[in-house]
Amino acid sequence: MEKIAGSSRRAIFQQEDSIADGISMIQAEDRLSSNIYVVEGKGKEASEKEIMLIDTGDGKTDIARIIGKKPALVILTHNHYDHSQGVKEEWNVYLHPKDFEEREFAYVPKNAKKINFESIIFHDFELESYNTPGHTPGSIVLLEKKTRILFSGDTLFANGCPGRTDLEGGNERDMEKSLGFLETLDYRILCPGHDQIERKER
Repeated sequence: MEKIAGSSRRAIFQQEDSIADGISMIQAEDRLSSNIYVVEGKGKEASEKEIMLIDTGDGKTDIARIIGKKPALVILTHNHYDHSQGVKEEWNVYLHPKDFEEREFAYVPKNAKKINFESIIFHDFELESYNTPGHTPGSIVLLEKKTRILFSGDTLFANGCPGRTDLEGGNERDMEKSLGFLETLDYRILCPGHDQIERKER
């Protein structure tokens, strides 16, 4: 079901499992844990399908049980524990280099590798990666080109709400610049790090 937000004229998904073909969300309730986005690469057989995760939550969600296999790739939008603590030791995980510094509320998985790419091709999906500091120095967003889905982490939420800048590593001026940059991106669906998904009206 969709709920139209009158002033913003955008459709709001409250809790949507399937967002687009091959892209879904795992959302925890009643606690501080990020949305977990599941990108499913198509194989000829179900057993051949590979999974990419965008964020992993606070570690209290049994992701492996839900997705049924080890993810082939994990991208973290930033290093706060409610996004990164769900990482397992054997996973292939990437995080922006500027977020490897330990600071308050941060959790950097020991197996995390530094993002050294500007785009990711994962089966039928192509995601462009952009550094959007403000919430943390190494915050990123990912824009999937085919579906025009923007995975915005904690930089931008539904109804134009910006991410917090009052935590260690936050910077209000950087956030303003990052939000201005996001306005230049051509996206259709906003998938933020918490709460509801937002779809722009055509």
